Amino acid sequence: STCFFLQELSKLGLGRDMEVELRILQLPVDYREVKQRVTRIWEDLQPQLVVHVGVDPTAKAIFLEQCGKNWGYRDADIRGFHPERGVCLPDGPEVIASGVSMRAVSRRAVVEGVEVAFSRDAGRYVCDYTYYLSLHHGNGCAALVHVPPLSPSLPASLLGKALQVIIQEMLEETEKARFLGPQTCSASPVWWDDLRLADHGKCRCSCYSGAPLWASKLVHPGAVGNF
Repeated sequence: STCFFLQELSKLGLGRDMEVELRILQLPVDYREVKQRVTRIWEDLQPQLVVHVGVDPTAKAIFLEQCGKNWGYRDADIRGFHPERGVCLPDGPEVIASGVSMRAVSRRAVVEGVEVAFSRDAGRYVCDYTYYLSLHHGNGCAALVHVPPLSPSLPASLLGKALQVIIQEMLEETEKARFLGPQTCSASPVWWDDLRLADHGKCRCSCYSGAPLWASKLVHPGAVGNF
């Protein structure tokens, strides 16, 4: 179902007022493949923002994940593999928070018929692993969105529209950060104790269907940015 609503997003684009180039890429549920591809995305394409989208079959709302975790990856991927000792990057901080305020985005992203919520627990599976890597390589300029499966009350057209609004708000957040400092985003290592009370206390992402996408603001009107 991931492909269907991302096809809708591709048709919609990000609006005429947003000077962006939107590209969409499907990632497999494979730790090793994800690690290679995420690294290449940031090294070769140098996007302004990477937004990872995963389907959570138990979700009733869209969840915007604030941070990625470095450890706890014990569940095997589709090839029966999981990272050694369950760690993403051996020398990395326990948690990296996105430079995008997901709480602020969740409040502003209003789409009739869709609930958008804020989360600090992305689930310790390939989605969380992907997110942590992206936050690491992108200096915090990444986001992870968990969406519910498609249903009669949440068709692909509505979910595609919701993602359009959410990404527009995320790009506004990165633009604010750019004016506040020399970098577009800033990765923020966070101690686990700071997050414990905000966590949902459960792993919501029991199954992951990854379809990351990334958007890059044009450097000048009419000129394509570094992609």
